[in-house]
Amino acid sequence: MRPYQKEVVKLLQFATQAAHELVPHDDISHIVSAIANTFIMERNSSEVMSIGLNTLSELCKRCPLALDDTLILRATKVTRPS
Repeated sequence: MRPYQKEVVKLLQFATQAAHELVPHDDISHIVSAIANTFIMERNSSEVMSIGLNTLSELCKRCPLALDDTLILRATKVTRPS
């Protein structure tokens, strides 16, 4: 999954809609890591990072234990590209 891939927003939407509180952490952690490693990077545009952060936010609403401490710290330390 890449930020500029065709229909990537739909893929993220489907992943978010499929998440719920009964999904095991081991299963959802792969999706969360892929989103964080691909979309939430300082070299990406602010639009790409916004899509990644919004997706992670929605995933956490549906599956509260989706993020671990490392990803939370990483997401809070991201700076806006100039």
